[in-house]
Order: sequence, then C-alpha cells, then structure tokens
Amino acid sequence: MRDRAEETGEASDWASFVEPHRREILVHCYRMTGSFADAEDLVQETFLRAWRTRESFRKEASFRTWLYRISTNVCLDALRKRRRRTLPEAAGKVWSADDPLPTEPAAGLWIEPCPDEVVEASGESPEARCLRLESVSLAFLEILQRLPARQRAVLLLADVLEWSAAEIADWLDSSVASVKSALHRARSTMTAARRAGTDLSRPAAVGPSSAAGSEQALLESFMKAWEANDPAALAALLRDDVILSMPPFPAWYRGKRDVMKVLALHPFGSGLRGGWTLRHARSNGLPAFLLFRADAPGGPPKAFGLMLLAIDALFVTRLTVYKGSELAERFGCESVLDPAS
Repeated sequence: MRDRAEETGEASDWASFVEPHRREILVHCYRMTGSFADAEDLVQETFLRAWRTRESFRKEASFRTWLYRISTNVCLDALRKRRRRTLPEAAGKVWSADDPLPTEPAAGLWIEPCPDEVVEASGESPEARCLRLESVSLAFLEILQRLPARQRAVLLLADVLEWSAAEIADWLDSSVASVKSALHRARSTMTAARRAGTDLSRPAAVGPSSAAGSEQALLESFMKAWEANDPAALAALLRDDVILSMPPFPAWYRGKRDVMKVLALHPFGSGLRGGWTLRHARSNGLPAFLLFRADAPGGPPKAFGLMLLAIDALFVTRLTVYKGSELAERFGCESVLDPAS
C-alpha cells in the first residue's frame, strides 16, 4: 500500500508540471466554449483527467501537447450538453429604443469577456500579440461558435496552435483525411461568415484602434462624461452608427439616437442615486471599463459589470456592456471600492 506522504509528494510534483500550462489551456477552453467561467471549470477537469491517466503519457511526446489533447476532448464532451454561445447582434434583429426594455436575461447564451492579460504571453512580438488577441476577439469567437464542436477544435489546433493535420489526427484519434476535410469545412464557414458583413464584423468594431495617444484621450473623455452623468458629452464621442448591446439581455441597438435614448433611461435615468465610477481594463483585444455604482451619494462603489469599447480614430463605434458583479474579480479588482480612492 502506498504511503500517504509519497502520494502527497507525487501530487505536489504533478502540480509543478501542470501549473505552468494553466493559462494557455484556459485560453484554449475559452475559445472552444466562448465562456470564461466554463473554461475555468474545464481546466480543472483537464488537470484531474490528466492526473488520473498520467501513466498513459508518452514520454516521447510533449507534455504541453498531451494536455492540449486532453483539454480538447474535455471541451468536446462538455459541448455535447451545452448550447452554442453567441452575441445579441448575431442572435436577432436590431431593437428600437421605443421598444420596452428587456427585463428577462438570457443567461448562459452569450459569449463572455476574457481579460487580455490572460491571453497575452510574455516576450512575444507585437505581431504575435496582435494575432493572439484577434483569436479571442468577439467577432472571431462569434463565428467560431457557429462551427460544430469538432470542426471548431480542428480549426483552433491547426490555425491558432499551428499543429499539422497528422498531429491533430494522432491526438484526436482520427484520420488525416478526416482532419483535412473538417478543416476545409471550418475555414469555408469562417470565410463565408466574414464575407457576409454582419454588424458584428464591421471593420471599425474589430480592426486596429487609433494611435495610442488619441485612443487614450478618447477613453479619458468617455470616462469623464460617464462618471459626470453627462449624456451630451457622451453623445459627442459616439459615431452616428454606434452599436450598443447589453448581455445577458438580448436587446441591441444601432444609431446614436437609439443608443442615447436607451442610456438616458439606464444608466443615466432618474433612479440613479450614487453615481458611477469607472476603472480601466482590457478585454478581448479591446479597451474596456469596469463599472462600479454606489447605492447612495458618498457610498462605496459596488461592482456592476464591464463595458468593452470599439473605437476608430475619432469616435466610439460599439459598446458591449456586460452586467455581473463577479467580473470585477475576474479582471483583478475588488468588488467594492473605497469611496476615497
């Protein structure tokens, strides 16, 4: 019978092997599922499954590659039981600000935000960083989620991780011909979706942002207008065809008139008592703000959600506002701020 100390020591050694790979396996699971919360659970399942089958690890293979194989299969198992995720802009027709505001959230349906710092790797080139962030952009993920789960896995392994068809076939217990066929179908679907020119894939919403200086100035002006409850100043920063969506609610709006009419009701409605506090963040390759709201003037700002901004050289082109107090912790911030800070 094995000594408990021996088992504890082995588990400790095992943790030192798997932990350095946690971040990239998390990102892989996030791309597969479109859910950061699900991805965190699937990483734990990956490491547990790897521990249970550690005797099957082939020493001639890369440990990292072995973990990717396990995590891919863990994701494929999970996706058999889950609906595909999307974004409001791709799920239904544009709403009018004259329509009643939605009151029922559609939980578990939407692609969730992911902090840039989770995706980025130290020491990589600017070009590699750009490609890495593009692979978690909301537009890319939305199209990716349309693919059948196995095609999704093959595309990510081939085009993001740059595995060969032979490697993918070996690690997914498939044939090279089957992998190549799945990859061809996946690429065709991705290309067709991009050519369709949906609202979500408009270049201004997902393309390169403005120069760093003008981007920072625009973000600072936006933050000041929002915190000052100044709709007029905010409207001046929005492009005429700006888009607003608010997961987990299904509504989305296009055009400055409708967007500002919605914002005038919330977050700048008459029921606002304590005001807003914003903190800078980065998510899915875009500038973002963590949103905090006080219950009363002078009270502590409490986590409300996260807002992603797409911008061009002069204006904000898209606002994606995620509601959820848990997002503050995900992005490395306290859920309640010190009012004096």
